[in-house]
Amino acid sequence: MEYSDYFFTDPKSFDEKPVRKRWKDSSVTELMNRYWLSLHDLIKWEADSLEEHLRSFSESEEVSAGKLIHPTRIAISGQGVGPSLFELMALLGRERVLRRLNYAIDNLPPS
Repeated sequence: MEYSDYFFTDPKSFDEKPVRKRWKDSSVTELMNRYWLSLHDLIKWEADSLEEHLRSFSESEEVSAGKLIHPTRIAISGQGVGPSLFELMALLGRERVLRRLNYAIDNLPPS
């Protein structure tokens, strides 16, 4: 997979190593589903508000922000590394990010 493919097409596969490390089991899927639902109510879809929302949500769930940042990156890019997550989310747009999160929630962790 090229490092820029995800700017143009939704990932249908996910880099195995970060998935094993960051999306280990169904508890991550359940957390990501709650995060996905919470994003529907976000009014301003900009990098700053996306970051603020994620950090606030992670606090309310009593988990570190990393527990959301890493799986979110995997879901929207298929990879474990890349540009600023919040800039990427803003650039890709609400509809594309929500669709990719939903796909990952339905397909990860691999059985």
